[in-house]
Amino acid sequence: MSPVRGPVPLVRALPVLVLALVAGALLPATAGAASGRTYVAFGDSYTSGLGMPDQRATPSGEPNCFRSARNYPSKVAERLDLGAERTGGWADFSCSNATLSGQALLSPIDLLGEVALAERAGALGKDTRFVTLTGGGNDRWDAAGLGLFAGAIICLNDPGCGANPPAQTFGRPGSVTAAAYAARARPAIDRIRALAPRARIALVEYPEVLPASGPLCRTDQLATTPAPAGSAAYTRAATSALFAAQGPAADALGLTFVDTTSATAGHDICQESRFRWYARSGDTGADPVHPTEDAHSAIAKVVYAARPSLPKARLAGPSSARVGRTATFRATNLVRATGYRARLTRRLSVAGRTRTCSAPVGSRRTASGTASFKGRVPSRLSCAGAPRASRSRATPAGRYTVRVCAETSSGSCRSTGSTVTRTVRLSR
Repeated sequence: MSPVRGPVPLVRALPVLVLALVAGALLPATAGAASGRTYVAFGDSYTSGLGMPDQRATPSGEPNCFRSARNYPSKVAERLDLGAERTGGWADFSCSNATLSGQALLSPIDLLGEVALAERAGALGKDTRFVTLTGGGNDRWDAAGLGLFAGAIICLNDPGCGANPPAQTFGRPGSVTAAAYAARARPAIDRIRALAPRARIALVEYPEVLPASGPLCRTDQLATTPAPAGSAAYTRAATSALFAAQGPAADALGLTFVDTTSATAGHDICQESRFRWYARSGDTGADPVHPTEDAHSAIAKVVYAARPSLPKARLAGPSSARVGRTATFRATNLVRATGYRARLTRRLSVAGRTRTCSAPVGSRRTASGTASFKGRVPSRLSCAGAPRASRSRATPAGRYTVRVCAETSSGSCRSTGSTVTRTVRLSR
């Protein structure tokens, strides 16, 4: 583990507006046992993607958390083919400035509060298989006024800060231990386990924002400028303390630990612009001292590698049927999506060319894991790309594919991770 790696909370000149803490106890839980989303993400700005492009709209009743559609949870969900956030098979409750536990400067919510939001939304349940979280950098680990990493970066850029800045403002590195980290995270972890007992929970390490060795640079200047020696010494001590705590804390909590070191090494904020994956003041692509999309892409790869085995969608139904007679097909282990449709498909020769001909079976169904389709086997098919006069034709006998997927308005499969097929032989 690198001696200097870590998150930095929102430090845009530390605006005086302090967001209201969303207390988990004030959020009503969804009535009854929720089925949950397959993948759920929690964390702070290093998860949410503060300052990155494609910021998602904040759902009603939640704090403004600055979540990007290009952050690492979004990329993990895309790799898992889970469809749209909240309406598909995954949900992201990460929030910029969030803490592991308790209120800190600018913190709108802590990890337990994020879990409460997920509980209220029905995102954690028996079908949840993968949960990721990142946190700790925004916490006030002692009586200091600043969160650990806000203080570390402010000191790094201040020539007058020194190696031992005032304790009433800057946190003491010795206050961050594995035991303290585990104690802060445990209430939220226990609640996740109670709501989603089948889920693998992974603690995702912060990426390597500062170089592992050698001199540190100032992050408030686009030109690479060495940081004052005393300030750099304090920043190294403060950041090292948190990173030394994360792995052992994950072990103590029984979590999967996702090491991001090798995935992000060599791209720290002190590299020149073409190599660095973190924004300095004046850079684009992310808020200052936050990871850009390149870093999120690298993190997503190692998080995806830590995923558990997910249930495969299955489709049951008859192996043979007659045209015009009723048949029933039942799909299970589907990802939640707006709706699914069963479609009978076969490649046929139409007007001298091979065309894809299909027709729906049964009606469109909203799915939350299972969908049944009961209807007459269609007597006519629609052939894509055929001349208008040949577009519709009688269903011939033979082998067909029954496909269940979340369809777009054009009839193509929407990306959901639950497209499933089986073969059926039709007779007339």
